[in-house]
Amino acid sequence: MTEAAVLAVGGASSLPHDLVILEVLTRLPAKSLTRFKTVSKHWRSAISYPSFFEAHRRLARSQSGATRLFIAT
Repeated sequence: MTEAAVLAVGGASSLPHDLVILEVLTRLPAKSLTRFKTVSKHWRSAISYPSFFEAHRRLARSQSGATRLFIAT
């Protein structure tokens, strides 16, 4: 995820913490991400952001031969 996307999602107040959280979240399975939307409003916003979806999809494709899809609702 790019720094610009992180700024758009979470603001600049806690950028390093946000980067760590978003990097961890992009590596989780889609089923877990769906559950983690209930952790906080910030996490829900971050997980629902289009650039997060793209980063998650790109990483999932590069890590395995099978295609995993995360659908934000």
